[in-house]
Amino acid sequence: MQLSNILGKLNGKIDLQGNEDFNVQDVTNNSKMVVKDSIFVAIEGSKINAVAFIINAFKMGAKLCVIPTIYKNQSIEFYLEKINNEDVSTQLFALCNNNSSPILYVDDPREFLAKSLIALNSNIIPENLITVTGTNGKSSVSFFVAEILRLLNIKNMLIGTLGIFIDGNKITDSLTTPSIINLIDAFKEAKKNNIEYVIMESSSHGIEQKRIAGLPFKCAGFTNLTHDHLDYHSTMEQYFNAKKALFVNENVQNSLINVDDEYGEQLFALLKSLGHKVYDYGFKADFLKIIKVEKHGTSQTLIVNYNKNTYPITINFIAEFQAYNILCALGLLINCGINIEQIIPIIPEVQPLTGRLNLIKSKIGKIFIDFAHTPNALQSVLEALKKENPKKLKVLFGCGGNRDPLKRPVMGEIATKYADVIYVTDDNSRFEDASKIREEIIQGIKSSNYKGEYFNIATRELAVKQALSELQIDEILILAGKGHENGQIVLDKVLPYNETEVVMNTLKLLNMEIEG
Repeated sequence: MQLSNILGKLNGKIDLQGNEDFNVQDVTNNSKMVVKDSIFVAIEGSKINAVAFIINAFKMGAKLCVIPTIYKNQSIEFYLEKINNEDVSTQLFALCNNNSSPILYVDDPREFLAKSLIALNSNIIPENLITVTGTNGKSSVSFFVAEILRLLNIKNMLIGTLGIFIDGNKITDSLTTPSIINLIDAFKEAKKNNIEYVIMESSSHGIEQKRIAGLPFKCAGFTNLTHDHLDYHSTMEQYFNAKKALFVNENVQNSLINVDDEYGEQLFALLKSLGHKVYDYGFKADFLKIIKVEKHGTSQTLIVNYNKNTYPITINFIAEFQAYNILCALGLLINCGINIEQIIPIIPEVQPLTGRLNLIKSKIGKIFIDFAHTPNALQSVLEALKKENPKKLKVLFGCGGNRDPLKRPVMGEIATKYADVIYVTDDNSRFEDASKIREEIIQGIKSSNYKGEYFNIATRELAVKQALSELQIDEILILAGKGHENGQIVLDKVLPYNETEVVMNTLKLLNMEIEG
């Protein structure tokens, strides 16, 4: 594709220095991956400023380099401060002040990277591209959509926290929302395998960092917004603005919003006022309205109103939040053109995602493993399990290091409202002092005048072993925070750790036969 054609598809201010048109072979933000007649996009990262690599990119064959607008018409002192290397700064200053140098100045290089790659690869962008965002439920909703499609014999690809899957088979690991370069690679794989639907999670980081800028989503779902990631977004308003940008700024054909969530209600009203094609789900909804929920032990039946008809939907999950997740998946598929009559008979066959309130039965009580690592998620799983009326409800959890510290005492306080026994332990301490993290959680427990027992246990495996050894018949233990993860992050190392394996091995050591 010609450079002029790519630029013609982009919105926003661009300032091209040098005016040679050429046939673009590739666009990359990695100077080591530059090929002849490609575009190198220099992104200023928190650790590395890639503007320093544009001279090398030109040597490697780049025909054009893209840099932030702030570098235009600046002094040599500006370059020295930004690059921190005198030789490189001097060369860059001379290059950028030569009007014939092929430099493109843009306000947001990340956005340019995404949108130019989408333009260059428009023939492989999926026609049925679905995304889900929200604090909790992204992974489950995405998984449910993919599972229902698989059970309907419709080929699909799932991209998210647990990796990239084709028809339920994992092909590689992945970030929750991969870079646009990795997404393009995934879309190429989907095209090669004749995939009809691609479902992906959109994290607030991925949205704000423009990893998905310009992707044409057929449907986008919003699950909820609760306390999380305030180490990155600073305030709930900024966090909401990041999520909101997906629906307001990006190319979404139709949106599906949980209006029982206070932020969802705001988002629905905003999109409606802007004239967007937007639908709702939940008890307060009109499009997919929950009339009531009937509990049946480990399953529940949702009575749902859709298109003036009432449908009973049976799901094999005990938690109400999973009812919302299933409903979101159902709504997204309806909005993609699949008939509700095809979907509903399939739903009872859908199983929970790995690490999402997975039950392990034993003779010493019920053990649940869940990824809950936010205040709202922890409250939701504890509420659900409290309704099972156990003799005692016990919870084991920790909080991540180098992440939002404000939620630690909040999660401690939430645990006191539902749990009879609390085991505070470690969960990806990273570069923080793990004992300090545990103490901050315990502050929330102490401030609540908690009358139950709580334990401060340094090593998670030891905490799990203690919790299991103390579990009695008719009690429930929820192990929260790790879920599907296969490692414990300490400093910059990922130490092998799988919660399910630890539980199974400990039960064997305790001679507690595991029931089927």
